[in-house]
Amino acid sequence: MYNRKNNIQNKFFTKYFLIIIILLFFVKTNIFIENREKEIFKDKSVKEKNYDVFLYKIFGIKKAATSLLWIKQSLEIGTPFNNSVEIETKKIYETSLKIAELSPYFLQNYYISSSILAFINRYKKYNMASSILVKGVEYNKENELLRKYLIVIGGLKGNNFDKVERVINEILNERYDIELIKYLIKVYEMRYKDNSSKILLSKIERYLKIILKYGNSKDKEYAIRKIYEYKTVYKIKK
Repeated sequence: MYNRKNNIQNKFFTKYFLIIIILLFFVKTNIFIENREKEIFKDKSVKEKNYDVFLYKIFGIKKAATSLLWIKQSLEIGTPFNNSVEIETKKIYETSLKIAELSPYFLQNYYISSSILAFINRYKKYNMASSILVKGVEYNKENELLRKYLIVIGGLKGNNFDKVERVINEILNERYDIELIKYLIKVYEMRYKDNSSKILLSKIERYLKIILKYGNSKDKEYAIRKIYEYKTVYKIKK
């Protein structure tokens, strides 16, 4: 009987002793992290960085964090925030910069984020897009495509479409960019209304067919709708 009682007491004390040890561990760990953060954040350059990115690096979860941020970016694109373009674009921009810091060689981040900010008609945030691309060039100095995007955005910002049209076509020969293609089609459409040129119509048709070939289901719906519109209104051939 005594042994049984003694065993119960031992188990009781062991259980609570372990709980105390675990609590002390978390307290000490928290103090360590706080002290470490204070040391690091004394440096002004670190203060200017994203706090959450800093934590991702400390805990060695950069790849996982990049994946989660990229999913977040994909979900937030086109999602209205209180009908505020400023809030929408700021979120896209800030998330892109976080991803760049965590995974500087992840090129899709620079291509897609800058394209969305620059070429979606209701955004047209050329400065934000350029800033993302400059960050990309800093990390990927040999990448010519990033430089071409910078040239295009610089030209469009200065209303010099004709000077960068060739570069746009070079980009689209290298990668499928739905936002840039839609932007290009919109420019050709506006010009076609002023000048019913067969050359402009053939350019529109060419890029709609590219969407049909490479686009996702949503992109293809857009292309089919446009082709039907041009077939009925402008007699474009299938």
